[in-house]
Amino acid sequence: MPSNARNLSSFSSVKTINDISTLALRQSSNENKEAYNSNSMYVDVFQDSTGITNLTNCSRDSSEFISSATAASFASNNSTLITSMTQIYNFDNAVTDALGNQDLINSGVTFNSSTKKLGTHSAYFDGGATTEFSYDDGSGSADVPHYFNSFPPSALSMSCWVYWTPNNNNWNMILDNYHVSDANKRNVIFAVGNDDSGTSYHDYPSIYSDTGGTVWHSASQAVSHSTWTHITWSLTTSLKRIYINGVERLSQSGSFGFDSTANDDGRIGGRASNGSFQYRGYIDQLALWTRELTATDAGHLYNSGSGNAFTAATANASGSFESNAITSSASTSKMGAIITYQDNSGTNALNTDIVLKLSADNGSNYSTATLVAMPDFASGIKMAKVNNLSVTSGTQLKYKLEFANQSLGSKEARIRGVSLQF
Repeated sequence: MPSNARNLSSFSSVKTINDISTLALRQSSNENKEAYNSNSMYVDVFQDSTGITNLTNCSRDSSEFISSATAASFASNNSTLITSMTQIYNFDNAVTDALGNQDLINSGVTFNSSTKKLGTHSAYFDGGATTEFSYDDGSGSADVPHYFNSFPPSALSMSCWVYWTPNNNNWNMILDNYHVSDANKRNVIFAVGNDDSGTSYHDYPSIYSDTGGTVWHSASQAVSHSTWTHITWSLTTSLKRIYINGVERLSQSGSFGFDSTANDDGRIGGRASNGSFQYRGYIDQLALWTRELTATDAGHLYNSGSGNAFTAATANASGSFESNAITSSASTSKMGAIITYQDNSGTNALNTDIVLKLSADNGSNYSTATLVAMPDFASGIKMAKVNNLSVTSGTQLKYKLEFANQSLGSKEARIRGVSLQF
């Protein structure tokens, strides 16, 4: 047999089509292209949502994928505010961290559905000696390093809404890092009200460190009683800032001695071993960051007084979406496709957890594909194909992708791209 004949016999048009489809997906990804089609191919990497329709229990993420899971997010300015956030508590009748990092231990705090700022409830502290949230059972076994990804951080910030009804002339603790055996390391991090050396009473948001006995407080604006006020505290090892209702009220240099000893005891609404410093009133949407929050961040959180709602991550067990119809120049009875996808959590089984269907009659009839795994498209991005799938003849071509068995944190598929062949 002549060598050219042997070469022709080994030539596969399917392989070539798959290679071209893969290259088209790569080019679209690299160039961040919108959905487009040629005479025999359609490509979408979800740069926007113009190429998809009929999304059921799934959504397109701004990071350019489609999933039945929805990431935790703020209602507005999410990409800015979510950075380096470690915990957020909506206090909607629960002590759950909406990021899933660290729930609280509740000692006597109740939840109120009538006096609230965001969501369904706020947390109410009655000022009692032991009414507080903690990260600890009192033994010191669960300490500050447990609620920050790394400690001590180079920066630490917190924000919350307060409806303050003080009942004493002393500190009302919002967040306290208390060292149970070393008085020089009892860092009352964030509070409202202080006795300012024991002689005069102030209604100011404050930052305090027992290490050196240093107080930083917002003397330019007090916190009104019995009304919702948004406070943002932000500190680094060299600079302290306090924002009230989105406006900077303190910017002051000074060192703050973060402590990482395992005997630390983290509390919200009180101070360990000292019932005189308990907070009284309501708190809503309390969040922590291991970075310095800016004036812009504080303004976004305050949001002109309306607040900025935060929604926890969710995952629908099943979902689906379709492409818009692509018009073919001739009637089509065979179709193929390549998809790129990511196992964000767990391992998604092709044809079970991820199901592809193709149609040539505008979705009136779908044929279910048997996807076959291909070599990875990129690091962490998988790829699968189907070739020459028989479909009901027509000129209006569509694909449909279905999710099944999805579960937050254990099985989450992300569809990254589709190249439709016809």
